[in-house]
Amino acid sequence: MSSASDILLNIVCPLLGTITAYQMFFAPYWDVSKALRRGSLNDLNPLPWAFLMGNCLGWVLYSVLTQVRGVS
Repeated sequence: MSSASDILLNIVCPLLGTITAYQMFFAPYWDVSKALRRGSLNDLNPLPWAFLMGNCLGWVLYSVLTQVRGVS
């Protein structure tokens, strides 16, 4: 039987992290959708998405390299 701390650390916290990440990544959806319909960025700043992409690629590269090298 799992203890309360096991449930909190292995189920609740990862679930909250996943929900938070989805909210963060989908937050600009309506603004991007509006800019696409308009055909112009106007005041929409695309720079944060470049950094977001770089961050994601960095973490993917890190996970691949740690799997190859056997580092945990």
